[in-house]
Amino acid sequence: MSQTWKSQHGVRKNPQSPTYHDHLGLVYQKRNDLGKVRQHLERAVQINPKHPSADEARKALEALQRG
Repeated sequence: MSQTWKSQHGVRKNPQSPTYHDHLGLVYQKRNDLGKVRQHLERAVQINPKHPSADEARKALEALQRG
C-alpha cells in the first residue's frame, strides 16, 4: 500500500483528524501537488490550531505563499 493511499484512506475514515490531513499534505508536497498540499495543511490547522504539527503546517503554508 502506498503512503498516498494510506493517508487518503485515513482522511476518508476520519475527516476531522488533523494528523491525517497533515500527513496527506506532506505526501502531496513530495509529489509537488501544491494545491492539495495547501488544502490539507489548511484543513489540519483549521481542525485543531494547537495540534502538535500545526506550527509546522503554518510554516509550510507560508513558504507556499512566498513561492
